[in-house]
Amino acid sequence: MTRKGMLPGQEPYGVASPTWAGPREPVLAARRLPAGTDGYRVPLSFRVLGGLHNIRSNHAPYFTLTYEQHRAELPAQCWSGGAGHEQIARHYGERFADLAALHLSDIDGVPMHADGNGWYWLAGALDGAGERFHGGNNGQRLTEADCLRMFARHCRITLTEAEALRAECLAEKAANPDGWQAARATMALRLDDMRPRWKAEAAAAIARHGLRVFGDPWPDAEAVTL
Repeated sequence: MTRKGMLPGQEPYGVASPTWAGPREPVLAARRLPAGTDGYRVPLSFRVLGGLHNIRSNHAPYFTLTYEQHRAELPAQCWSGGAGHEQIARHYGERFADLAALHLSDIDGVPMHADGNGWYWLAGALDGAGERFHGGNNGQRLTEADCLRMFARHCRITLTEAEALRAECLAEKAANPDGWQAARATMALRLDDMRPRWKAEAAAAIARHGLRVFGDPWPDAEAVTL
């Protein structure tokens, strides 16, 4: 569609979606929101986007869940979006809660940098665990209890499981001459034990939502439940 005074291929104002590099995520759900939503005087379009994003430099595709909101029929106006899982939950309740929990985990359900990020938060629940940087000193004034909750959330385990692992790490530190290094190794072993559980959670989410791989070509794409 080209109008007078426009270059070939140029979209008219109010028609083009906001532009960014990279492929578009598959649409998982969409609805129209009435005027008055979020203070806007016009109707809005709300879409939930998600899938398994493959980037050539990554070892495997990863889960992604985002939203996109704009003026109905005019994607360039009143636009907002991103990984706003609370916003998605406002309109869809718990429907996408499993994908929100898996966001940025790889296709096998392993949380992003499970060991590194996991220890960052667990160390914050262990008075720093001898680390220079950890979740308890990142400027957010988080307590050890806050850090333990973040650890549990990142690793997709219950708070009771996180508390048990914290106690195990403390015991290992006290009993082993390697101290906190031994404690971190213990955490890594326990997280490695989680892989079958993580993979089952990922497979269930893929099947439930009919997720597909998008982005760069991935040789095992046919193995994903569509």
